[in-house]
Amino acid sequence: MMHRRRVVITGIGMRSPLGSTPDEHVRALREGRSGVVAAPEWDWVTDLGPRVVGRAQAADPRDYSRALRRTMGRVGLLAVPALDDAIASSGIAREIAAGEDSWLLVGSTLGALDDIDNMLHRLRDKRSVLGAPTSGALRSMAHTAAITCSMHLEFKGRLVCPSAACATGSLAIGMGYEAIQDGRAEIALAGGADEAHASTAATFDLLKAASSHFNEAPQTTPRPFDARRDGIVCAEGAAFVVLEERDAAIARGATIWAEVLGFAANSSGTAATTPDGASIARCLRAALRDAELDASAVQYVNAHATGTTVGDAAEAAAIGEVFGASILVSSTKGHTGHTMAAAGALETIVCTLMMRDGFVHPTLNLGAIADDCRTVRHVDGVQELELTHAVSTNFALGGIQTCIVLGRG
Repeated sequence: MMHRRRVVITGIGMRSPLGSTPDEHVRALREGRSGVVAAPEWDWVTDLGPRVVGRAQAADPRDYSRALRRTMGRVGLLAVPALDDAIASSGIAREIAAGEDSWLLVGSTLGALDDIDNMLHRLRDKRSVLGAPTSGALRSMAHTAAITCSMHLEFKGRLVCPSAACATGSLAIGMGYEAIQDGRAEIALAGGADEAHASTAATFDLLKAASSHFNEAPQTTPRPFDARRDGIVCAEGAAFVVLEERDAAIARGATIWAEVLGFAANSSGTAATTPDGASIARCLRAALRDAELDASAVQYVNAHATGTTVGDAAEAAAIGEVFGASILVSSTKGHTGHTMAAAGALETIVCTLMMRDGFVHPTLNLGAIADDCRTVRHVDGVQELELTHAVSTNFALGGIQTCIVLGRG
């Protein structure tokens, strides 16, 4: 294999239902705290099944200029501070991070959902575009978070706007990793953001994939890999990593959170909603090949596992097939719910935090392991472990699979 540059993570930033700082996330994961709460704001949808949500702390719009607020929406108010934190933690000067040799990869699913909702209602009710705010149109675009981040940084390099639903965040990191590896970029600011909205919950409700049996006890759902799991809990958040070439990072004395050893993405090419275990296994193997790493070297897999009946079983089977029955597995979504486009980046960051602090967290709400998920070794309580190699997996509607292989920096 031709020589490729080594890529490391030197900055992290996040906004999630567990908090806004690395230490808040570590405490929540160690203490087994959930970020899921009741969602009375969705009561206007009379027949909606799910009534729980994972909420993150968004920035105050008054902290930003009027010009920037025109494109922000809630998704931008989540993305911008997370990106700022990632750059600050990297120690890279802002003007360099935003320079021509950088890539900015910001993924989201649909844009600012409240603004989309307002625009559609106005068009339907008024049957006219007259008087509709241009800011609403700007916020309604799927890449509104990317535009907002770019404007906020006065970014000069390549702006990339991936949109692959639940695999978006990890796809952004993978693309940034490949750009640096191949010498096309010196710095990549990569991640994703999404805001929670009743329409997202309704989408999964229509697919019979949303949790609705635990509405009276929000912190007991979702239940990845559990015998009583009943679906996804929609959540919101933003997460970003700063990627750069390893030698350059060492030369400037940067803190290295982790090394990205490998990445893979593929498509099942079959059903839009039914997970394909064979495609998941192929993606895992491809990522290991890219990392030039044997499966036996991996100690832990941070699973996509959202709490759906079919998805969790397919993923557990694929992980067990590739890594064997003794591989440690857990899902962060038991703590956070599903942060959609942010999930892959957030869960990559969680892996780096566990590498730094020497532990792996269990899957919250995993009371009784389902018979169809027993093909792996589920983390039972917080386990102190010198974690050197981990894998983060994320999958999306439409049969998109992604996998990131990480090594301790």
